[in-house]
Amino acid sequence: MTSAAATWNSVTDQGATFDRTVTYNYNGTPFDFTGWGFRFALKRNYGGTTALEMDTADGDPITLGGPLGTVQFTVSAVTMAGLTGKYVWDGEAYDPLDPTNVIKVWRGTVTVRPEVTT
Repeated sequence: MTSAAATWNSVTDQGATFDRTVTYNYNGTPFDFTGWGFRFALKRNYGGTTALEMDTADGDPITLGGPLGTVQFTVSAVTMAGLTGKYVWDGEAYDPLDPTNVIKVWRGTVTVRPEVTT
């Protein structure tokens, strides 16, 4: 199975909970995430230091919707308080039983606007 990652650019706020549910379609049909893991990383630039990473294998708050093709992830307000500016990111699904089976699902940028009220 090969597919180019979809582009998803987002703007959010520093110090606010970031909670999103997104549906991934493969060839026009929701991808069945049953039995898959999911991870993503956020960096200032490609090849840079990781500012945030999450993985279902680590128990991070990522929920896969099985045959619905949904991925929900939540970044706490406390974690978001430590981020500001523009980042690149990507997310991928992987087969925990076969680490060579990886699907790049999304990629893009996240702009975290600075908070005023702390």
